[in-house]
Parts: sequence; structure tokens; C-alpha cells
Amino acid sequence: DDKRSLKAARANNIDRATAASVIVSLSNAKIIQKEKALEALKILEREGRYDPYILDDMRRRIEGGENK
Repeated sequence: DDKRSLKAARANNIDRATAASVIVSLSNAKIIQKEKALEALKILEREGRYDPYILDDMRRRIEGGENK
């Protein structure tokens, strides 16, 4: 799960990736279409995995093509 993996990455000074950030990266690299990426974020939202402000930021990154 993301919480455990983020904690382990932080403890080991490893850059980390969440499901949401991977979706953004795949979309911006044009590996998946924007529509598919936005659909995937809706699933994460429905499952209650992320705070709304995080998902809003990820949507903006997908729609704007930013990858941070």
C-alpha cells in the first residue's frame, strides 16, 4: 500500500511514486491517453485512496501536461 511504501522510501532516501503520480507520468509521457488517466483518477477517488486536493492537483497536471 502507498503509506507503507512511502514510509520505507522516505527512510531510505529513495524518490517515491504513488499510484496517482504514476498515472500522471504515464499520461504526460503519452503512454496512456489523458482520458484514460483521468478515468484512473476517478477510480482512486471512488475508492477513497487520496484527499480531494491531491486528486485535483493530479488532474491539473494531466490536463496541463505537467509532470512534477
